[in-house]
Amino acid sequence: MKKRILIAATFILIALFFTNTSSLKKVHAQTSPTPTAPSSINIPPVDEDLLNTLNPLKNYSTKAEQLSTPGGIISEILAYSFPIAGVILFVMLIMAGFKMLTGASNSSSMEEGKKMISTAVIGFIILFAAYWIAQLIEIIFGIRILGVQ
Repeated sequence: MKKRILIAATFILIALFFTNTSSLKKVHAQTSPTPTAPSSINIPPVDEDLLNTLNPLKNYSTKAEQLSTPGGIISEILAYSFPIAGVILFVMLIMAGFKMLTGASNSSSMEEGKKMISTAVIGFIILFAAYWIAQLIEIIFGIRILGVQ
């Protein structure tokens, strides 16, 4: 019985939907004016000044020049990613130490803590190497990557 009521209600809703949309289309088609093309369209030339006035970064940001290129965006991301990675490293070391302390009697928990510490230390070495490689690239090519002077 419930299935029949549900099927009937579905058919009624579908029928109401199609009848309402078809009547709206007819009214809209009758009231819409026919488009006419203007005799002359004045399109301003697209130059650097127009693009600068339309660019929200140029109007409201102090880092507009830096964020206008993909390299500048990557540099800005890297400037924040190294400190965030350092915080993640610190949290991983704290969690691993806590896991080792709470599972001192359980050898599997001790092994998990040791693995977390070794993973965190390897991550720190990779992070340290990446930071200094970026510093070397800055010095060799004379570009700013990390935003540190």
